[in-house]
Amino acid sequence: MSVPVVAATAACAPQPSLTSGTYASSITREDTSSYIFIGDWELTLAEDNGYSLSKDDDFWEEGNYSLTPDQIAITMSEGAYPCEATGTYTWASDGKGLTLTTVGDTCEGRPKIFTMHPWSP
Repeated sequence: MSVPVVAATAACAPQPSLTSGTYASSITREDTSSYIFIGDWELTLAEDNGYSLSKDDDFWEEGNYSLTPDQIAITMSEGAYPCEATGTYTWASDGKGLTLTTVGDTCEGRPKIFTMHPWSP
């Protein structure tokens, strides 16, 4: 009888969630020799599933995202370096930061920006 109770408890356990808001990350000269990536980045995830990405307070890209319990899919609608492909990343958050890992993204540069360092809330 305890097995069904354990299974029911596990099924009812809260799923991790990715909190909307602004996350920050910095890429330095020590990280890459490509000046285009060096700077202070902000990734904003809005409650309406829109996102924006900026570098040093300058617009980089925006679009929409969709979320599953362990993946985020990013689709750009407008950007400094347009790319129509959807990028998919696994995500993990411990409440102190957001870590993204590339599953698949053919947009040049975006995987490097998203995965170089964890993002701080």
